[in-house]
Amino acid sequence: VVRAPTGSGKTLAFLIPAVLALTNSTQPQVLVLAPSRELAAQISKVAQILAPGRCVSLCGGANTKRQLEKLKKKPAIVVGTPGRVAELVFERRALKLGSLSCCIVDEADVAARPPHVDDVDAIIEKLPAKCFVVAASASADETANHDGLLARRARYATDISAAAPRSHPALAGRRVHARQRLDAALNEHDRRVDRRAAERRPSVDDRHEARLFQRVDHDEHL
Repeated sequence: VVRAPTGSGKTLAFLIPAVLALTNSTQPQVLVLAPSRELAAQISKVAQILAPGRCVSLCGGANTKRQLEKLKKKPAIVVGTPGRVAELVFERRALKLGSLSCCIVDEADVAARPPHVDDVDAIIEKLPAKCFVVAASASADETANHDGLLARRARYATDISAAAPRSHPALAGRRVHARQRLDAALNEHDRRVDRRAAERRPSVDDRHEARLFQRVDHDEHL
């Protein structure tokens, strides 16, 4: 159980060791469950920066066919919401969990409650014996108050707490600097995505030239 205040860097704390432990396997090695689409998207962005091209996001509400296509690219890290991950594991059987070495449940106190707890428990029960589970939250002590499988695991887990005093000016300055660096990396990632999309999109001149060729070809056939 990883317990730390909001904004203290929990995402990097659990993602960096997971990325460093990745092998060349073509099977999923790390699964991150987040109880909301917004949180899953945020974690996925950071994972893409740490391991470019090796992460896929599986969120409810998104196009399932596109997600199935992404899974065919053999991602090492899978980030998703419990409902969609459970659907792809148990109903569509498109996501295999047998090769996982790590499963991270972010906002574990929320994931341990309805409507997420049944899907989270089913996924955890499906994990291989070698896979360890990380329950991360700003208030992870509440996780053990519930009766799901995640809560039962949490009762016998190693508890890692990071509750640094916010009033210390040096620590506050370091947190601000770390947040600024992370924001800059995320912004740069977004700019690269936009540039790649712009490069794939034909320019106005290209479209005009293509129409001219089509018109000439049509006239020649006449």
